[in-house]
Amino acid sequence: MIGEPLVGREAQLRQLDEFLDSVPAGPDALAIVGEMGIGKTSLFEVALAVADDRDLRVLTSRPSESEAQFEYAARAGTTTAFPWGDKLDHNYGNFGIAGPGLGGKAEGRDVWVDQTAPVASFPPNPFGLYDMGGGINQWVEDCWHGNYEGAPNDGRPWLEANRGGCNGRVLRGGSWRYDRTAAKCAARDNGEAGGRYVGVGFRVVCSSPINHR
Repeated sequence: MIGEPLVGREAQLRQLDEFLDSVPAGPDALAIVGEMGIGKTSLFEVALAVADDRDLRVLTSRPSESEAQFEYAARAGTTTAFPWGDKLDHNYGNFGIAGPGLGGKAEGRDVWVDQTAPVASFPPNPFGLYDMGGGINQWVEDCWHGNYEGAPNDGRPWLEANRGGCNGRVLRGGSWRYDRTAAKCAARDNGEAGGRYVGVGFRVVCSSPINHR
């Protein structure tokens, strides 16, 4: 369902390393992740491996939200370009220069240049979710398509291959090095699932024990 709860904070490499070190490796994917090392593989592959380890009850369900879930969660009931309004505001997220080009910018509460801010350095959106815009671009599970023609209408990830392949996956949310257009709730980007990018991470989705009606 689109309304499934999401973990309120995105994963950062240091926190993921600490988490993996703190949990005894089982026979499944967690052991594989430990052998690969965070720096030796893409975060999309790490997210898939972590979510597939059935010993981790807290991390069951999908590695990251679907594209539809992300936009629903990022908007948090609003209809503006950003959850706080129609203008980019560095008091609400870690964003880059106004463009053209890439690069960090310090302004307002956003004092981090050319790097991510610590998780939850900015106010959460109305759903209580942190860093849904800026900070790091977030993988979602959907294969990349240039538009929504033929997309699922129930919030599921769109996993049908596009033109014979699904190596390209959707990225959402913008990052510390992107301008304001990438951080809008409706903005979309994509990357190769096997790639390693300095401005990309993921957010784990957990199933809720609550029955949705």
